[in-house]
This record gives sequence, structure tokens and C-alpha cells, in this order.
Amino acid sequence: MKNNVHLIIGLGATGFSCVQYLASKNIPVIVVDTRENPPKLAECKKQFPKIEIYLGKFQEKIFEKANVIVVSPGISLEEPCIKKCIEKNIPVIGDVEIFARDAKAPIIAITGSNGKTTLTTLMGELIKNAGHKTIVCGNIGLPVLEALQRPIPDYYVIELSSFQLDTTYSLKAKVAVVINVSADHMDRYKTFDDYLHSKQRIYKNCEYAVVNADEPDIWKKLIFKNLPVSFTLKKPKQNEWGIVDDNLMFGDKKIIAISDLMLQERHNNQNFLVALAMGSTLKLPIENMLQTLKHFSGLPHRCQLVKKINGVAYYNDSKATNVGAAIAAIDSMSQHIAGRIILLAGGDSKGVDLTPLQNPVKKSVAHVILFGKDADLLQNTLATYTKISRVNNLREAIATAKKIAQSGDIVLLSPACSSLDQYENYAARGNEFIETVNSI
Repeated sequence: MKNNVHLIIGLGATGFSCVQYLASKNIPVIVVDTRENPPKLAECKKQFPKIEIYLGKFQEKIFEKANVIVVSPGISLEEPCIKKCIEKNIPVIGDVEIFARDAKAPIIAITGSNGKTTLTTLMGELIKNAGHKTIVCGNIGLPVLEALQRPIPDYYVIELSSFQLDTTYSLKAKVAVVINVSADHMDRYKTFDDYLHSKQRIYKNCEYAVVNADEPDIWKKLIFKNLPVSFTLKKPKQNEWGIVDDNLMFGDKKIIAISDLMLQERHNNQNFLVALAMGSTLKLPIENMLQTLKHFSGLPHRCQLVKKINGVAYYNDSKATNVGAAIAAIDSMSQHIAGRIILLAGGDSKGVDLTPLQNPVKKSVAHVILFGKDADLLQNTLATYTKISRVNNLREAIATAKKIAQSGDIVLLSPACSSLDQYENYAARGNEFIETVNSI
């Protein structure tokens, strides 16, 4: 026995929260990070001067000191040192696994390729406005182990990425949902099925499952404790949430007119239906939920109207870091526009198939302006479907769009790619878009 030593891989926000939490439990830890100056290094050294920290290339001899490996979501399980640990049956877990073991309040668990941050925020608002204490955490920002060090709430609302789910085994959510699944992170998964199976892990041992009737491949082969609650963007069946004649419905009962909502786009309708389905499972009062939905204004960097200039609307959808999210934005925008869509796209496509963009672009986008690492791939994919312009960066893309756009048009930043080739994160990319547009 090695005194229960936990080796923490990664010293960003998640890794540091693991150090703090495990240290508070008097569990010995060692930290490794391939970066020479990880984000939380100085803070960790100051708070925990005696903890061993190893920077640079992973060393097998360091891994041999541990009997539990705690992996941050950004680290691939295919790393040779981690693979060897898995082969030796050394537990390889993430912060969510530790959280799931120790959480003392019901967990509302949310994942999906698109919309999960919006839905997680919305569910937090719904539960809070129904009079319950709530902590929103996970992939949305607040690390789950930081949440555990706060006073125990009535509910944890947790956004989970596929990477977090890959190292989670003990989650038993009160209610769980996979909103939707489209190809993403194909640089980390060998096949789409591998990615899908990661998402499906959220349903394991959940008390209630909310499922997407429009994407039955996500859940049809799974076994649930209770009959799942389903939602659809079409006319619903009995006991299903859906849409009829621009109304959100439950079966044949009208719940609210979409025109009464601040956000009316298709992808927001999906989030609202899921929120109502989850909230009804928790027995939240319907009137409270509808009041929250009416006033919900969405999130920064997600189909966010920045400014109208000479009749041209500029929308920041920098959070569209994958193809599915960009398609959702294009589809939503195309329903509410008299003019044309000018799409700004590019970045790191993460190895995914870009061809699903072809039909939405052909149908709804008049001009695409490309920048970033995978601009060539996007141009090859879209060249026969719309007009293409190439620029070096986002600022040049906005300047080019300004020359092309006419009154009634939409300029939409919805990159379909991650931002990490040119920015720290999607928020930095979105902030540059906002700043540049506001300077016009």
C-alpha cells in the first residue's frame, strides 16, 4: 500500500481544485503537468509548499508512486503513462468521480454536444426561482470539488463534458439528460460511437432520464430505472414535450406561446423543452418555470446580438466550437431574417467531418469568410456551396463582412471550430468580435 497517494495530472483550475479538496481530506497528493508554467502553479506552491510538483515530460517513475490517478479533462487517456496505469488496474478517475462519491445533495446532470451550458444555467435559474438553494458547477466554470467545499445546497446542477464522463463511474443523478449529439472531439475519440458512448454514461444509475425523441440512437438501447421523459421539436405524443404551431406543448396541452419568450430561436426552444421536462420531474411549479423562461436572455457568446449597424445585425456565436453548434445557429438565424447570412468561421476543427455543414450553408448562407488553422479544410468542404473569402484573422473577417453586408443581412460569427489555434478560449475570441464590432 502506498499510503493512498493520489497523482493529480494537470494544474489548471480543475487540477488545483483536486489538490485543495484532497488536501482538506488529508489525502497525500503529487502533481504533474507537462507545461513548465501551468496556470495555478504559483498559487499551489504558496498554499501547499510541501506538495511534490513535477513539470515537463511525464516520467513513468513518478506515476509509479501513486495508487490513484486523477486526470484533468484536457488530458487524453491515451497518454502512454496513463495507459500503463489503466493496464495495471490502477484507478484512473476525474474530479467528477470524487464529487459523485462525496456529494450530499441530489445531482441534476446535463451533457450534449450543443446547448449544455445554456441549459445548465437555465436549470440553475429554474430551481433557484422555485425557492431551492442551488450550486451550478462542472464544465460550466466552477470546478465540482470547489462546489463541494461550499455549504450543501438543495441541488447541484452540473454540466458534464464527454471527457469528464470518461473518468466518472459513481454518478447517480437525480435526473440526467443528453440534449443532442453531433460529431465533436474526433481528435480524442477513435470513432463517433466512442464519443456517443461517453455521453451515454451520464444516464447510468440515474433516477430519471430525459431523452431526445428526435435522436433515438442516443438512448434507445439503454435500460432506465424509470420510464424516460422525452422531448421533440415536432408535434409531441402523449406525455411528451414538444412544439405545435409556435407553442411549447406537453402532449396536447399548450404550455406557453414561443412569442411570449425573450429567446425564440429553434435551439433555445430545445433547451426550454428540456428544462421543462427536467423541472417537471423535480416537481417544480409550472408558473415559476414559465416566469423564468419568459425572462431568460441567454448566455454571452451564444447567438448574442452585439449591435446593428446600418441595418446589419452582428451576432457573436463564438461558443459554436463544433459543427453541430454552427448548424444550430445557422438554422435558427435563417428562420428570422429577411436578408442574407454572412458566416465567419474557422479555427481548429478537432479532426471532425465538416461535410454536415454543406447543406445548411448551401440553403442559408450567402457568403463564408474563413480564417484560422483549418480554413483550407473548410474551403475545400464548402467551396461549391457558397461564396468564400479567405482572411488571416477575425478582425480582417469582420472588415471583409462589413464591405459585403447590406441592410437586412446578418453577420454571424459561428466558427464550427475551437478557438485554441489563435485564442486562449472561445470567450476571448467572442470578446474580440464584440470589441471590433463595437468599434465600427
